[in-house]
Amino acid sequence: MTRILLIPFFLISCMPEITECTNFSDNNIYPAYEINDTQFTPSGIAVDTSGQDINLETVDTVVDDVEACLFEQYPERIPQDVMEEAWCRNDWEGKIRPLDRSCITIKIPDTCTLSEDGTQYLLDRDAPEYLCEEKGLSGKGCSWRSGIQDGETIVTCPDLYMLPDPIVRYMTTCYVAWVDKLETCANPRTKALTGELKLP
Repeated sequence: MTRILLIPFFLISCMPEITECTNFSDNNIYPAYEINDTQFTPSGIAVDTSGQDINLETVDTVVDDVEACLFEQYPERIPQDVMEEAWCRNDWEGKIRPLDRSCITIKIPDTCTLSEDGTQYLLDRDAPEYLCEEKGLSGKGCSWRSGIQDGETIVTCPDLYMLPDPIVRYMTTCYVAWVDKLETCANPRTKALTGELKLP
């Protein structure tokens, strides 16, 4: 069966202006998580760990590698056809800007649960059912694994497994990170569940 996927009207016509700190203005995490006490990584990223033991240097390593990947894959700009496939802002020229670490906050909730097969963490926020159906997943609903809330807050689970995805979307303004060379940059840098780095 062919699925017709309609691009929401607001993605192409009603987006707010990109400010100095806003590279991506669409959110997929509702309701938003509350931000409480934050710590800072060595590079200056604010992280709300929700009281969990998170290696802040690993956060920096993942973010640094994703940023370097984007500049390596698209040194000039993201081609127009890729921008269209990835649902990037239509008023954006495709040139990737360096990520100002002081602009983002990373929220790591302590309410993540295991997926049905026990292989990944899930946020306690519902995702559209069709996203799970397209991956051949079914069962007890569909949940996000990471995302963006309030414009500049990145949400991910304690293993940081899916952290690259919203970093790619934030830096590129693109709604879909799993197309063309964007996918290379959106791939996990840590092992699922353990959070152990798997970079060379």
